[in-house]
Amino acid sequence: MPVRGPLTSVDLLFEEHRCNYRLVFGNPVIREQIDKTFGLTYERVFFETGSVFCLDLWEPTAAGRTRRWKTYVLQAGTVGDLLTAVPQVKPGAKVLMESNGARRCKFLLAWIKTLEEQGDPAALPGTFFEGRDLWFQGMVPEQWQPADLNRRA
Repeated sequence: MPVRGPLTSVDLLFEEHRCNYRLVFGNPVIREQIDKTFGLTYERVFFETGSVFCLDLWEPTAAGRTRRWKTYVLQAGTVGDLLTAVPQVKPGAKVLMESNGARRCKFLLAWIKTLEEQGDPAALPGTFFEGRDLWFQGMVPEQWQPADLNRRA
């Protein structure tokens, strides 16, 4: 299958006890295995313009808890489009959904899993995902404090 136009590259990395940058869904046109050694996997995937994909970026602390966790649903674009700088993505992508923090990311990934049970989420148009991250942020607070209910404005 011939590739049309410029591609968006995404670096995926798994390093045991250090990070896990993985593709949750998406249909890359090219996959390159760059390095695979004990405890380390480094791969680069490429998407055509307009492709929808999900990227999950997770880093632990020394104690094994989550230090930083972000999940993105992105749409590949080209230079000249209005793109957002996203870690591991070059030249950038249109952010359709973004989730920060362990609770929100787990909730978003569970929602994506239900989408996968019904079909390939990458086949959905980008407009399906746009704006839904606001719904997730409002529905799933990162930290809930009982004291917040008693606080007066």
